[in-house]
Amino acid sequence: MKRFLTFQQNEFTRTSGADNDKITHFLSFRFFMHNKTGTVGIEIIADNKSEKPYWMRTNFFILTELGQADDFVKKLERLIQEEITEFEGMFQ
Repeated sequence: MKRFLTFQQNEFTRTSGADNDKITHFLSFRFFMHNKTGTVGIEIIADNKSEKPYWMRTNFFILTELGQADDFVKKLERLIQEEITEFEGMFQ
């Protein structure tokens, strides 16, 4: 993700799980350059693969500026390193 934010890649995808019925979850983040002025898109797909009525699936995308994406990366690193357990919003 850091290589993407420093313009070494035009697109970056990170997934956890798989989008089929034989897995417990599916989560996908796709980061892509929207335009050359520093606007990036983030496509998010999440599916908890639960049975009805607890099943949930969402698919949406966000357009944001690189500076805000940098903040997201910092928060995500803190979450991975277990310095925090949650954050309220991706962008401020």
